[in-house]
Amino acid sequence: MDHFTPVDTIGTSNFLRAVITPDLKGTLQFLLPVTGFEDKGQPVMPPGFDHEYGLYLAIDGSILANPNGSANTFTSLNISLWADPGNNDGTPSVSETRDPSFSNGSTNDILLATGTMVSASMSINPDTLVRSADFVDSMTPTLAGRVLLHDSIKPGTELEVKTTTQPSEYTSFPQPGGGFINVVDGGAATVTLDPQGTVLLANIPTDALHFTSGPRFIYGHRGEGYGRHDQRT
Repeated sequence: MDHFTPVDTIGTSNFLRAVITPDLKGTLQFLLPVTGFEDKGQPVMPPGFDHEYGLYLAIDGSILANPNGSANTFTSLNISLWADPGNNDGTPSVSETRDPSFSNGSTNDILLATGTMVSASMSINPDTLVRSADFVDSMTPTLAGRVLLHDSIKPGTELEVKTTTQPSEYTSFPQPGGGFINVVDGGAATVTLDPQGTVLLANIPTDALHFTSGPRFIYGHRGEGYGRHDQRT
């Protein structure tokens, strides 16, 4: 346990691009870079995080939309949890014409776990116009995830993502031929696990994740789409 830091809540930012067609079918791409951690209500920081490695979640999904372009029914939602060796992917961003991504790309990032939808919902507060979403996925760790997270994400563990988007962070772009492109730029989210509730994050010493000199974990090569993974050793 000296090599791992327990956390029970993961905080992230939230970048989203949703493309809604005129027939109100939509595709979603989320990028959620991890910004901090808590354990039992107190902030914690695993040694090496934000210097030797970063973490983020990527989500792709599909929806049936309301006439105003908001999500009505989620038909799929796939989550992947990634580690960024060296924390060098760069700055996240999103736009009307470009899915969320990092400025330096994400080559050689390590796939830790994948998940498929258990439930998903979205709501809008009619008074404040704050948007909230609640996603639950059933997770499957990779071999690298089992090592780097000390088996704290087990097959079937449910990961819950709760997003909060202020009106200033949300823009909807009606399209000339019908439909919408909706963008969230810099929202917030919290991530928790059920049932055990604790994620063990590796305490990484300098250079431990450098593939040329350190342990050669299995990793996924990130292509242009969130769904493309090549497993390598």
